[in-house]
Amino acid sequence: MFKCTRHGRFAVPVALLMLLALVALPGAYAQSADSDGDGIPDADDNCVYTSNPSQADANANGFGDACDKPTSAYWPLGDGTGTTAVDQAGTNALTLRGGAAWAAPQGDFGGALQLSGSGAFADRANDVLSTGIPAQSAGGPQQFTLMAWIRPDNLSVRNPILSKQGTSVSGKRRGFMLSAGTDEGTKKLYFEVFKGDSVGEGTTVESSVPLVAGQWQHVAVTYSYVGNGTSKIVLYVNGEMAGGTTTAVGPIQGNPQPLDLGRYFWNQSYQRYFGGLINEARILPVVLDAVGIKNFKAGPSFGGGSGGNLPPVASFTASPTSGAAPLTVRFDASASSDPDGQITGRRWDFGDGSPFEWGRTKSHVYSAAGTYVATLQITDDDGASSTASQTIVVGSGAVGNKPPVASFTASSTSGAVPLVVSFNSSASSDPDGTIVSRSWSFGDGGTSTEVSPGYTYTKAGTYTATLTVTDDDGAKGTASKTISVGSTPPPGGTAKEIKVFDWNWPVIEADRGFPKVEAVAKPSSRIFEMLPGSNGDWTSPVDYANGTLHMRVQVKSQPVSQPMQIQFCVWQWETPTSGWSNWRETCTPTANVQGTAGNQVTWSAAIPTMWKKDGKPILWKDPRKRYGFSIKNKNGVPVTDYNGFLLWAGEDPKKWYPLDARFTVVVVPKGATFSGWSNY
Repeated sequence: MFKCTRHGRFAVPVALLMLLALVALPGAYAQSADSDGDGIPDADDNCVYTSNPSQADANANGFGDACDKPTSAYWPLGDGTGTTAVDQAGTNALTLRGGAAWAAPQGDFGGALQLSGSGAFADRANDVLSTGIPAQSAGGPQQFTLMAWIRPDNLSVRNPILSKQGTSVSGKRRGFMLSAGTDEGTKKLYFEVFKGDSVGEGTTVESSVPLVAGQWQHVAVTYSYVGNGTSKIVLYVNGEMAGGTTTAVGPIQGNPQPLDLGRYFWNQSYQRYFGGLINEARILPVVLDAVGIKNFKAGPSFGGGSGGNLPPVASFTASPTSGAAPLTVRFDASASSDPDGQITGRRWDFGDGSPFEWGRTKSHVYSAAGTYVATLQITDDDGASSTASQTIVVGSGAVGNKPPVASFTASSTSGAVPLVVSFNSSASSDPDGTIVSRSWSFGDGGTSTEVSPGYTYTKAGTYTATLTVTDDDGAKGTASKTISVGSTPPPGGTAKEIKVFDWNWPVIEADRGFPKVEAVAKPSSRIFEMLPGSNGDWTSPVDYANGTLHMRVQVKSQPVSQPMQIQFCVWQWETPTSGWSNWRETCTPTANVQGTAGNQVTWSAAIPTMWKKDGKPILWKDPRKRYGFSIKNKNGVPVTDYNGFLLWAGEDPKKWYPLDARFTVVVVPKGATFSGWSNY
């Protein structure tokens, strides 16, 4: 059902509704049509129907930047702390006010925002809302989806969920409100929106099914302006379509007033507040259909997940994992992840009979000696869950306890990739007790708790395998061995020469002037995978450290042919685990290249004479971290937007990229002769 009103008292703020929408949209809902040519498909474009020439318009397409760059907002509300509700999708954090608090956990439900129904709410107290939030300006977004999970205490009164508030003296600025129940006792879902004109005509839509007090329900609304003063509204309850209209007013009003979660403010004498719990509030700047609503609805306490949902991966650290009582252990679940959504709850069972606790990080005191299993259960935004456990050993702290002695054998300790090593810790002992646990760290991220594990090293490098044993009093002992893993040279070339780099696709702006490859690809960061084996140990059976690099660039096309300089570089951590805070780098001399189709340039560099960062050469017996090449202008300035460099070297990147070229590098050992580029 729906009805039209003029200056109705309960104008529903649109921005608050959008807060309920999901953060991610499946590719199935994108369409290729792009009426305004701004790179955003019509299905996703907030402003395909409404031009906004008064706003900044960087691409000069007649639609303001606020419409070209839609933004989502997502308040999980399940792991909240302090007085701020974090927006994980953007910068629209909400401030808790009037006694709004984080709800105590209930069963598998890891928390929510608790609102009293009397003065408690959360808001964005200024009008500096991120681009794309509904009703920010008169020409702002005109299509969106709002979603949230709610558990109202009383539906005999109005419970505002999301709103863009107005006042009695600024009626034309009223935007929208999503609410549950009315003052007249109608226990349904409502959405109200107001038109952005001098009359301020509005439309109210109510659900065809009632809501239920005291129960969790998923509610959603979609709004889209279709032109000629007409909009479409669709309501959803628990994933099912529950009412709507195709003749609502539109477009929505611009509204610089605060965005409220759980409050509707008309004036000092008339205000309404949500009473109960709210979780998973979202704003999505696109319109989902019925299938999309079902696929993307998120639940704080419902197991199983929706069709096709991938379960989250539980992972946590505990420190320390053993010691004398009372033992304080710090737990951190930050390493947990969800491959296709968000983590909405983290529940801790410390294994000592204490109550469950919820949160990303926790500190727990074990007061009695014993062996405990601490378990983390995480839940994702589709209701699926997973667990991870670790053993905590608490000793009695007895005076005079002797620590255990760790000892193990490893066979073999060196060899080529893949290297299978058999470990055996049965020789470990405790002089005055028993060993209760073993913990292995194989040096490449692999671990085990077995007495005699087998382990396969799949990448070349030098690793330290460490065994830690813990006795029945919480004392520890450790032992370590070095494992050396050599590489199998990559394919290509003849004799002993090796092709180590072969970039053969266009360099685009996103490569930022430094196309690069690593052992593990990171496509979202434009980092591609090295050739198989090219990052490993080259020192056996020949010496490449004193050899020569041979390089070739073959240009296929460039937007505007540019004279440029190309330089090849190799990066390596100072030690295999030091990270980018401490690395070695060596680079070849540059070669002059012209960006003309068919142009080919070759050059070579003796490895010992190459430039070295801080004068330190690459350690060729250890794995290389990265290969890449730098694209510079004719003056030798990198054409990049990385910090520390002149922005794009003062050039127009559109004239440089995409640069379609193949760049190949072959290494030849000392004393050998290069077989020639005809082999590549």
